[in-house]
Order: sequence, then C-alpha cells, then structure tokens
Amino acid sequence: MSLARPTILRRVALVGALVLAVVLSRGIGTWPGLWAPRDAVQIDPVTTSLALRPTEDGAVVVDARTGQKPLGDLRFSHCTPLGSHASAGDLGWADVQVYSVRPGVLERLIAYANAHGGPRIHLLPACTNDDDLLGWPVAMAVLLAIVMWGVRDGRFGLMIRAPHLVPVVIQLSLYLYWSLYWTGVATRLPSLVAQIVLAFALDAAFSFARFRRWRVGLSPLPIVLSANLFAWLGATDSVIAITVAMATKTFLRRGGRHIFNPSAAGLTVGALYLALVPSSGWAGIFHFENLPPNMAEVVLLLGLFPLYRFRLSLIPLGALSGFLFRPHALQDAPNLAYPGILLAVTLFAADPATTPRSPGGCFLFGLFVGVGIALGSNLLLAHGHPDDFAKVLPVPVANLLAPTFDRVAGRILVGWVAQPFAARWNALHVLLWVAVIGAHLASQKKDTFEAGRHWTYQTPTIRRDADDVPRCAANPAFCRPFAFVAEVQRWRQ
Repeated sequence: MSLARPTILRRVALVGALVLAVVLSRGIGTWPGLWAPRDAVQIDPVTTSLALRPTEDGAVVVDARTGQKPLGDLRFSHCTPLGSHASAGDLGWADVQVYSVRPGVLERLIAYANAHGGPRIHLLPACTNDDDLLGWPVAMAVLLAIVMWGVRDGRFGLMIRAPHLVPVVIQLSLYLYWSLYWTGVATRLPSLVAQIVLAFALDAAFSFARFRRWRVGLSPLPIVLSANLFAWLGATDSVIAITVAMATKTFLRRGGRHIFNPSAAGLTVGALYLALVPSSGWAGIFHFENLPPNMAEVVLLLGLFPLYRFRLSLIPLGALSGFLFRPHALQDAPNLAYPGILLAVTLFAADPATTPRSPGGCFLFGLFVGVGIALGSNLLLAHGHPDDFAKVLPVPVANLLAPTFDRVAGRILVGWVAQPFAARWNALHVLLWVAVIGAHLASQKKDTFEAGRHWTYQTPTIRRDADDVPRCAANPAFCRPFAFVAEVQRWRQ
C-alpha cells in the first residue's frame, strides 16, 4: 500500500530539516562575526620569528614560526609562474603563503616583503615549463589516428549529445569567469589546446581500432577541461592522463557505457605516476580557483541544471552526508565553501554515464565519494602531502562499484524508507542542496578569503588597507555569499 503524498512530503521535509540542522549546528557559531564590523588586526603578542632560508631551486624563503609550528612563508623567486608579475627588488618576485589564521602572521610577512624586496616595478621572466614538449605526442597521436583509419577502413559519423554539451558550456563559463581574476588561466591556454587536440586524435585512433568507426562529438572536450579544473600536470603527466582517459572510455565498457569517469581515471593514473616519479611537475590549483569572489556560487548555480536535468542531485547530497558523518578519527571535513570541493561533488563525481541508475544507488555513490574524499584528504595531509588528488581518487572506485550501489539500495531502501529518494522528488532534492550550500556559504565563506594569495597575485578589484594587507572588511564582495551586486559595483568603480 503506497503512502499518501502529504505523508511523503512530511518525511522528505523532516530529512531535509535534519541535514540542514546538522550543517547549521557546525557553522552557526561563526555567524555573528560575518556581518559585524571588524577592528584593525593586531599583531599577536606571541613571538614569531622570521628567518631567511635558501632553497635548492635558487629561491629564498622566509619562514614564520612559533616554536616548531610553521605559520607561513614568503618566497622570493627570480621567475614568475605567470610571466606578468612585477619584480620585488633585488630578491625577485614575492609569493606569500599563510597557513594559520593567527593575527599578525600575514602582516609581518607582507611588511618583510615590502621592506626587503623593494617596489615591484619590473617584469620578470616566466619560469620554465615543459608545455612545449606536448608537440611530439600530439603529432604522434594524429599520425596514429590516420594509420588506424587506413588500416581499419574507418568510417566517420557525427554525434552531439547533451551529456557532453552541457558540461562543456559549464566548464568554459568557469574558465572565463576565473580568467577575470587570475592571468594564470590565459598562460595555460596553449597547453589546453594541445591537450584537446591530443584527446581528439586518441579518441579517433581508439575508436577506429575497436569499432572501425569514429563518431565525432564533443566528448574529448569535457574530459580535458574537467581534468584541468583539478590539477595542472606537466607534459608527460598530461599525456599519460589523457591517454588513460581516452583508453578507458573506449575499451573499458559495461552495458554499453564506459565504466569509469574518463577524467577521474586519467587523473588517478597521473597521480600514481607522480607518486612514483616525484620529479614530475604539476601544480595544484584549488586555491587559485578561490581568487574570484563568487566562484563557489557560480559553481553551485551552473551545476543546478545538470543535477536537475539528469536527476543526479542525490550524489552531492550523499557526498555531503559522507562529509558530515565521516569516521570520528577524521578531524577535518572538506569545506564546501571552497569551489574545488563543490566541483568535485557536483560536476566531477556526478557524471551521468558512470554513476548508478537508481536514485538510492546515486545517494550511496555520493556517500562513498564523500567519505573517500574526507579520508584521502586527512591521510595525505597527515603525511605532509597536498590533498588535491583526494578529491579525485574515490571517484574511479565508486564508478566501478556503481552496479553494487544499485543492488544494495534496492535491498535496504524499501517501503517508506525508499520514498524520500524517489526520482519524482528530484526538484525537492535540488532545492535542499541549494539551501544547505547557501547556509554553509553564509557561515563559512569568510574563512575562505586567502589574503596572502590576493596580495601575491594582485587580484583585480581587491582593496588593501594602509599596511598593504587585503582584509575582508575592505572587500565584502569576496567574503559575503552571493555578492554579485557588490562584485559588479567594484568593476564599475
């Protein structure tokens, strides 16, 4: 006997209220300070030493420490990763990194940089990279595609699908918005173009090899664009990641669909290669994605259409549950106010081709990914490694287990327990996701303001106080949720 609709609505509302209550209970203590006026930051009375230390790459680092705990550092380098920064006097370009919210650390580092570096008035050369090495792999992939076309008497077809077109539009929008606040996006463009050509060539070669037919479409585009929203790999790693991504898409299939999210599979193998060959170059970019003032909000809003259209909203809700109810041994939960975390659980994990088919299976899929991200992040940080790849590694495992999640959901989510997860409530699930993330941004967004990076990269529209330090009080567009009006006003000014 089916439950009456009002009863189902009450139960769904109860579940939503419980999740929202947990989120608010974790962040409500920080709300009063969000809107209250802030006094000038005072230097912490605890003695903080600043010591110059040369590094093997020829840079000079200034460590800020209290006892043995690093609080931040200031790196002077004679090249810049963007090729557009101004020189900090004789010592070079200054890059400030702060690891503690302790008042006074950032102020001391910036004061030290200004005192010892001098005015930043001269352009520096760009640091060398190996992006130019992508030319040979691209040429070889194109040649391989031509050879396979001839050997297999290949045919062509055209296939433009919404699951490929939608993420391309979303990803290009993110890159465009990101480029307004960080010139590093423009410097990555040649590498992106080369990777896209490589992906199309390998897609053609592998398709001719297996199917004797290449259905020309957009699928290589979201694979490359998605991977580069998570890590900027060097030339060798990029070739490995893209080759693995396109190979798994073509050769590892189940029920007519590829098993793995190609971007996740490629990045996972790329991460393993980096672990085996630490000298390989790569750059974590999650903190740079935080430079635009409303990047998290843009990710949230752009992700609503695919979550609703493809009925995937239970995946990020499951990941949120995994963050909140993670094992007690894990101290820190990923902060959903950071754009990179939202990207991972909405646009990356929620790939309609590689996720479970049932709503309950999608929730369990997201739950697994959420716990996996929290576990991986804590493990990597505990061993002194950046946790960028923690947002990627659980996804291929979850892809492999997708049918299992469907079977388990079919056994445990039965009767009235299954009703809140029903596909007909997808719109309500989307609204619940928006409400939860909106509340989280309201309580946590000010904690994502990275003043050191804004100072280092001279973020457009950022205002600095008299001591040259950017602060939330002077930059409300960067510290208040959904501050699009304030952002437009800053550009107009």
